[in-house]
Amino acid sequence: MHSTFYMTNLVTDPYSSCKEAVSQLKSRVVFEFTGLPAVEQKSSDRLIYLQFSPCRFNMPAGTYNIKDSTIDLIELKPAKGDTIDAIIHLTHHTRYSIKEVPGIPSRVYLYVDRSPLIPLFKNKTVHLDPLCNPRAISPTSLKEEIPTLDISKNLYQLLKLMQCNATITRDKPISFAERMKKISKLPPGILISIGTTIDDPKISGFKVFYYPPSEDSLNLAKTLHSAMKEKLPLNSLGIHAANIKELSYGNPGVLVEVGCIKNRVDEGHLRDVDYKQKVAQALYNGLKRYLEITPQG
Repeated sequence: MHSTFYMTNLVTDPYSSCKEAVSQLKSRVVFEFTGLPAVEQKSSDRLIYLQFSPCRFNMPAGTYNIKDSTIDLIELKPAKGDTIDAIIHLTHHTRYSIKEVPGIPSRVYLYVDRSPLIPLFKNKTVHLDPLCNPRAISPTSLKEEIPTLDISKNLYQLLKLMQCNATITRDKPISFAERMKKISKLPPGILISIGTTIDDPKISGFKVFYYPPSEDSLNLAKTLHSAMKEKLPLNSLGIHAANIKELSYGNPGVLVEVGCIKNRVDEGHLRDVDYKQKVAQALYNGLKRYLEITPQG
């Protein structure tokens, strides 16, 4: 008679837990158990079906949103006869592999290939512009220049893996005049400025600004905003038109404010490594959608 094992955890964020998998162009999900169950697998178009038995839950069943541009969501639900079904919803058809590792806990690793996205990003030019406003300082002296550069570096790494021509406009604080000079000399490409809100400290959330003469700028703002709403724990403060001169140099150009640096809740997020990785992933997701819907010359 077989022992019944229990699923105890689902590790779903590959960017904080497995940079090695990311560098190999793979998304990774880890299922953890009290012992190693039998695993049955099959796939169909954009779905992967895994069945673990004999197995019960020692964690919440339900739907887990992944949103990493390859895995959309995972459904975990009980089935007949001490069996757990895991249904992985993909954003596109791709290959996958399973690795089973006994231990305490025992783990089943799911690796999903991200390389089908390369043609979408390959040779596209994206400029990342981390702001460093000297007036943007948190109540505990966090300067805007730190989280905006961290987010830019995270996003840069994701884009370079897709063979995108990504650049970052600064690696240290620069003056507004220096920044404008650099931006004005950038080769044609998408410009994503990354900053923080310095409004009333009671305000919490993220915003996206677009350059109103450009329809492409509005379209990019919409896809970035939608992806941020899906991925981030902060509330949306909307999409706004703004005649910001530097955005006119982008093709298109947008500004995303990823939190209110004067707000203590937002400040905590801006200090958090996982939050900054989620922002980078959200911007990547939104850029992917923009490239999918926008004809490229």
